[in-house]
Amino acid sequence: MSNGTSTSATKLPVETFEVRFDGFEGLPARKTLDMVESQEFTCFGHQWSLGLYPGGHHFSSDGMVSVCLYYKSEDSVKVHATLIAPSDDNQASYTSLKEMEYVPDSLNHSMGTINFAKRSTIIDSLQDEALVIQVQMWQSKPIMPGYLDNQFGKIMLKNVMDEESADVIFEVISDDAMTDENMGTIFHAHHLILQDCAPYHYNLCASGDGSFAIPIADVKPKIFNHMLYYAY
Repeated sequence: MSNGTSTSATKLPVETFEVRFDGFEGLPARKTLDMVESQEFTCFGHQWSLGLYPGGHHFSSDGMVSVCLYYKSEDSVKVHATLIAPSDDNQASYTSLKEMEYVPDSLNHSMGTINFAKRSTIIDSLQDEALVIQVQMWQSKPIMPGYLDNQFGKIMLKNVMDEESADVIFEVISDDAMTDENMGTIFHAHHLILQDCAPYHYNLCASGDGSFAIPIADVKPKIFNHMLYYAY
């Protein structure tokens, strides 16, 4: 694998990384079931990997190969990405992934294309029996010299689940814990944030003083955690 940095026509820095899947033709190729993940690589100071479905994903057209970009770091980042598989006849397989904020341990930790290229086309264009995919990334809002980064969003995210400053308590009870006592998952939040960003949940606790937990029984704790993180 190799990497490099260049500049786009809009003067935005573009980082490029090359990922190889050796012995592509011999990789397991059952549709949806077989996925090969690359080694992790670094772009814009964050860790990534590529997931390859040699036989395609569940929603892929027959005979197509799928590719997915996975985010591996522990903080969030927003980037554009392009995946390119060069070929000898200059008919490269090309997919541009829309700008997305990648969030660790959430539904937004990956993005891909279900119909990246025909398997037969890729086999005809292998480089030393390897599928080579070039990953290009760029950010739409580069930090300019002298620009003061807005810290408000970062400060608010630090307050997610902050018990000391919270004035709202939710207790999310999963179906598996309904028969047990005190088995709910506790979440701490703030009236001020919920009022504008999660009005439904604000209404549940608007009259409370934070001294007791508001029970939530219609959602799994993991999903509620994602919702709360999104609100902040």
